[in-house]
Amino acid sequence: MQSPNESRTHFWRTIANEALNTITHGLGLALTSFAIVIQWGSSHLGCLVYLLSLASVYLFSTLSHGIPGSKRAVLRRLDQGCIFLLIAGTYTPLVLALAENPVHGYILIAEIWIAATIGFVAKVKYAARTIIPYVILGWCPALCSPWLFTNTPLNVAALIVGGGLAYTAGLYFFLRDKTFGYHALWHIFVIAGSALHFAAIYSLT
Repeated sequence: MQSPNESRTHFWRTIANEALNTITHGLGLALTSFAIVIQWGSSHLGCLVYLLSLASVYLFSTLSHGIPGSKRAVLRRLDQGCIFLLIAGTYTPLVLALAENPVHGYILIAEIWIAATIGFVAKVKYAARTIIPYVILGWCPALCSPWLFTNTPLNVAALIVGGGLAYTAGLYFFLRDKTFGYHALWHIFVIAGSALHFAAIYSLT
């Protein structure tokens, strides 16, 4: 049983931790919203799909950390479910730009979105508690479709791989987020990964 002093310390650490979590992904939401405003009305539909899916993750993440009470659990499910949509939203403009055979590209995009939709529903409805599907959906399409990188400029390939590695490396902190500040560090890795992927997508559109 905690003493009154320990209880107060735990309370304020929790408040500070959630403040950091809210601020970090709030920053990501602000940057993404700015990019959407710039891109809105352009002919680059794939880039907008990416930005809107990214905004959904940042929005529900910010809300889930910033709003206390009973609604937090629902917002957290939406936040984690939207990660599947972000993965699909990331692949969409990349595949559209890089696929030599449009038919192969459309088939791959459809497969990814079907898998992402199933993942989203499973996470939101059943609160599945594993990160493995994220990793599989994030890496398998790239590893199983080497034709994606046949004519990819080296700098773009480096941005794509770098973004994936940033997300993957950030899982170290996500899986240990009981430690103060670790979840905010996970958020920073997410911002880095999404920025690298945006740079890759923007350079192809």
